Amino acid sequence: MSKINYRIDWIDISKGTAILLVLLGHAIRDDMRLISPGLDLTYRLIYIFHMSFFFFISGYVYKMNEVRFKRSKSFGFVKSRFKKLFLPWVIYGIFIYAVFTAAMCIPKLSEILLSSGFKSVSVWEYALKAFQADNPFAYHLWFIYILFIVSVIVFIADCLTSRKTQKPVLAVLALLSILALIPLNLYEEDFGSYRRLLNYIALYLPFYVLGILLYGINIPKALKYLWYIFGLGYIVIRAVFFSGFSGNAVETSSIELKLLIQIAAYAFLPGAMLLLCDVSERLTKVKPLKKILSYLGRKSFLIYLIHQPFFCAFLSLVLYSKLNLPMGVSIICCIAASLFAAFVLDFIWTKVPKGRFERS
Repeated sequence: MSKINYRIDWIDISKGTAILLVLLGHAIRDDMRLISPGLDLTYRLIYIFHMSFFFFISGYVYKMNEVRFKRSKSFGFVKSRFKKLFLPWVIYGIFIYAVFTAAMCIPKLSEILLSSGFKSVSVWEYALKAFQADNPFAYHLWFIYILFIVSVIVFIADCLTSRKTQKPVLAVLALLSILALIPLNLYEEDFGSYRRLLNYIALYLPFYVLGILLYGINIPKALKYLWYIFGLGYIVIRAVFFSGFSGNAVETSSIELKLLIQIAAYAFLPGAMLLLCDVSERLTKVKPLKKILSYLGRKSFLIYLIHQPFFCAFLSLVLYSKLNLPMGVSIICCIAASLFAAFVLDFIWTKVPKGRFERS
């Protein structure tokens, strides 16, 4: 019998919305932000929320499917994560290295890449940096790598518990992860080149666990609406006053305040995440948006995997910095190119005969 995939519309819609935020954030270049306060604020707002949401919704989906993995085959989940996350991470990482190494041999391309901060690295240095969540040619791959590690850690902890002790154990795991941020910030030099890897795990594992813990909980409307407000308020206040220039960084002169702001995210950001989930559920009744966003949500992994560095970073560099196109035109072209490339690859893949692999 053929495999049946059950999809939940509001989850796909929320993922579709989040992947659009990813594309927008990556299409906004640093030199655009330096001359456009609006784009700079948009970038900061997006980066505080979007990747944390993907971990949150991944934990939520894990909880929905835990019986299928935990009660049937003990290593079914790990095998699934290896095939769907780790293997694409490795294959695409190798492909990116081959492309950039070849591009460095072409004078004009090499000049563009060197002017943008890229440089040639040995295959061993590249592999080491990739495993440290610091891929020099495709930095965005950190998310796939960290999601694999986080999901396996949570699954192992889950397997060691009973149904009654699952939530307390996972809550303790999340708390330990949050506490790990203290030495990672206070003594970051002691962790060397692995500090980034450990920091990502410590930052995002709690959001994955929160997705699990909040699954199936009926939150009173008044409390939920209050959480929405606090979640959005946290994002705005952090973006305006405490957001670093790069990514999800926190910028403040006090390490203690930085830690407090990071930890506050686990209390307030879920409110904004639940708001997106609720809005997505309402959008299931809006057929045009439902169709588009659901499709983007179903293909969000493919879109995320291939959009960088070709269709956002490099294309944005050429269109805006080299051809001097307007910022809005460059951003729209980058997003459109990313989506079109994913659509073409998905179309080709669905048309390739699977032969014996489709046998029942």
